Amino acid sequence: PPEQMTSTDIDGRVDLFSLGVLMYEALAGRRPFIGAHDVMVMSAIIGGEYPPMSEVAPDVPKALAATVEALLHTDRDARLPDAAALIDRLAEVVPDHSAKSELAKLVRAAYGDEVHEGVESDTRLQES
Repeated sequence: PPEQMTSTDIDGRVDLFSLGVLMYEALAGRRPFIGAHDVMVMSAIIGGEYPPMSEVAPDVPKALAATVEALLHTDRDARLPDAAALIDRLAEVVPDHSAKSELAKLVRAAYGDEVHEGVESDTRLQES
C-alpha cells in the first residue's frame, strides 16, 4: 500500500489495498503495478498508475471492476472504509448469492461450526 511506502500512519485499509491487488491479479491475469525494477513498481503504486480493468480484462463485469479499483485508490480515504463495505459491494455485484453466506460457508469448511474460546457466539458468521 502507498501509505506504507510513504511512512504515513497505517490502518486496516492497507489490507484492503492488498486485497485489491490480489483481486486485480486474479481477474486480469496480471499485476496491476509493473515496472522494470522495484523502485519503478513502488513509484507506480504511489502514483496509482495501473491500466484500468476495462482495458486488461474487458469481460469482468463493470461493477466488479469498479469495486476492485475502489480498493486500489492511493488515497486511503477514497478506498472502501472496511471489509464490511467490501462485502456489501460484492453482494451488489453478485445479487444471486449472499457474500456473507458464501463467506460463512468457507469459514465453516475451514474451521467447522465450533465457537473458539473467547469468541462470543453472536460474532459468528451466519448465513443470510
